[in-house]
Amino acid sequence: MAVGYFFDTYALIEILRKNEKYGKFSETPLITSLLNIGELYYDFLKNGNKHEGMLFCGQLHGNCLNVTLEVIMKAVEFRFSNKSKNLSYIDCIGYVLAKDNGLIFVTGDNAFEGMDNVEFVK
Repeated sequence: MAVGYFFDTYALIEILRKNEKYGKFSETPLITSLLNIGELYYDFLKNGNKHEGMLFCGQLHGNCLNVTLEVIMKAVEFRFSNKSKNLSYIDCIGYVLAKDNGLIFVTGDNAFEGMDNVEFVK
């Protein structure tokens, strides 16, 4: 049975930078959310790559999972139950989306290291 992955913004940036630690995902569909695409586009803008960002983010758009009110509520509950970790809302939404869709949450965010349903790559 194939394993599916949800990529947070950190992971997407590392994949774009061709970080060899993320090489195992080179043939994997880049599933994420529109919120993560927004964060990724910001990174492109910050680095002066608006055009490249528009193109790449446009390609990713078709691989986005839908953020519903139910997902947001679960994510807020998850964030609240892990408040000592200071997790971002977008990361919590991504984590819930991954879990609800049978995907593994891929991140290099230290706050997620060792958590259930997370592939931590740093």
